[in-house]
Amino acid sequence: MVTSSAMADGDDSSTLIEKKREFLDSFFRKGAEFTRELLAEIDRLRRHQAVLEDELERQGRPQPSGSTLSELAAQIHGLAAERDHLRARLENIDSDDRKFSARYAEIERENNDLASLFVAQSQLHSTLVVSEVIQVITEILLNFVGASRFGILLVDAAGRPRVLATEAIERARADELVDTTSVVANVLASGRSHIGPLPEGGQSEPDPIVCFPLRQGSRLVGAVAVWGVWIQKQELSELDRRMFDLIATSGGHALEAARLAAHSETTSAPADGGPYEVYSALLQ
Repeated sequence: MVTSSAMADGDDSSTLIEKKREFLDSFFRKGAEFTRELLAEIDRLRRHQAVLEDELERQGRPQPSGSTLSELAAQIHGLAAERDHLRARLENIDSDDRKFSARYAEIERENNDLASLFVAQSQLHSTLVVSEVIQVITEILLNFVGASRFGILLVDAAGRPRVLATEAIERARADELVDTTSVVANVLASGRSHIGPLPEGGQSEPDPIVCFPLRQGSRLVGAVAVWGVWIQKQELSELDRRMFDLIATSGGHALEAARLAAHSETTSAPADGGPYEVYSALLQ
């Protein structure tokens, strides 16, 4: 579970990020407003000059000499150049602001991903009860990944994959799918994950959409097979893949820690057989 101090640190970090964001937004906004005000002032002066010239002409006063007109033309030219320069600066500020916003959004996504991984890993190691570890794995797949239909498999004493727990699928049906597809056997043989494209409707049979191994150190003890995701899920993200890796390693270690705890508390906890037999007994 996440402790109160960790929550406080998270709140302080969120507050600091928000203050940084407010400062930078204010900085770029004030710069853009200042530039626009300068451009508006230049345009106002030019309009005022035109009004004065029209007034002189209506009153029949002598027009400025050639040298004066040249000076005014030079001033207008200088103001126009300054206006163009300010407009270029404004465009650069807008471009920098867009780059900053994109980078900030990227950092914010990364921070959110890291926070999700931290919470998931903390939950995996928050209990030493096998049934609760399996429940945590189920909740990670449901809430963080968006998987809707899956099974947790462990190999038996003969090395065959057996269904230990399921979500939204009957165990008998999951057994049939495991026996029908070659994906699970390939994952267990190679130790490499299978991640396919999301099918239309988010459901796939008999091959799972995703299948990744469960490890306890270098020992491969089982796999997780996902046959369905929520209909609104459009693709598997980088965070999803990182969650699969987290469950593959930390999930296996959490199960082993729960087994050792059960073995130390009661002599009835099995110490031999395959992972399926061992953990099935602990769930009874």
